[in-house]
Amino acid sequence: MAHNALPTLLIVASMLVGCTPSLQPGTQSAPRPPVVQHRTNIPWLPTTVARFAAMIDDASFRHGVDANLLAIVVLVESGGNPHAVSPAGAVGLMQIMPATARDIVVRRGIRTHSDIRLYDPAYNLDLGAWYLARQLERFWTGDPDTSVDMAAAAYNGGPGRLARREPLPAETRSYRKWVGGMWRQRHVRHSPSFDAWWRAGGDRLVTRAHSPLPPPGAPPILAGPPHAPFGG
Repeated sequence: MAHNALPTLLIVASMLVGCTPSLQPGTQSAPRPPVVQHRTNIPWLPTTVARFAAMIDDASFRHGVDANLLAIVVLVESGGNPHAVSPAGAVGLMQIMPATARDIVVRRGIRTHSDIRLYDPAYNLDLGAWYLARQLERFWTGDPDTSVDMAAAAYNGGPGRLARREPLPAETRSYRKWVGGMWRQRHVRHSPSFDAWWRAGGDRLVTRAHSPLPPPGAPPILAGPPHAPFGG
């Protein structure tokens, strides 16, 4: 690639996560990239997820990830159930593994973490949005839609597997297809990808999310996003 094409590539690559591109020394200052959408606006989004729109929008603004993409990940991960726990132990709206959460807070310098806080919707969304932003940056392809596919696969199957180009398990392939399809259909009145996810078991997730129950014996949680040095 020619050197004079570098600023343009960096501007485009920064659009999906809303960051300002870094230019090489000696190049002219580039204009700021378009800001991603920080307000959830999906016509077919179930109320179990839409009720968290304000928190999703806040996490979107905080970490520069499109709010609609965050909402879709919440939908596919938990159906909008803040107390969801997977068989593998992933927790909350964005189904974060406790070990992954502990790695995130170390990297961000957050000192108020406890695993029980993953049940707090705002806290879970904050950590999940930060982690999703890292996948979008790492697996940027030059095309927003393809980059969402890659980031979704990394979020579900692990970035290491994707970076090593290992075969993806069936669950991750389905996850990538659902998230990517819903992302492309986020502004239409009817989403065939949502229908496919619903028939594959999404209906059960949403049904459980209508009446979420806290885990037995769960102590009160410290509500709200974390306070990390320099904004985390």
